[in-house]
Amino acid sequence: MVTHDVREAVYLSDLVVVMQGAPGRIVRRIRVPLPHPRERASAELRELEEQILGLLIGGQENGAAGVGAARAPLAAVKG
Repeated sequence: MVTHDVREAVYLSDLVVVMQGAPGRIVRRIRVPLPHPRERASAELRELEEQILGLLIGGQENGAAGVGAARAPLAAVKG
């Protein structure tokens, strides 16, 4: 599944791949190690969402360049 919705990606997936556009490349792969079904309001999910948003908006983690939230899709993998 490809989405621009960080909350949806973290809630549904076991692996989220943060991508950068033009040229397309993978910025980071983030595992979601939480069992299903998941609680949408859990602190663990919120923490992962913040980590991903940090990559998309400002590239705040590990010096990564910001990839632009409006342009960068997330590939979400279940299973």
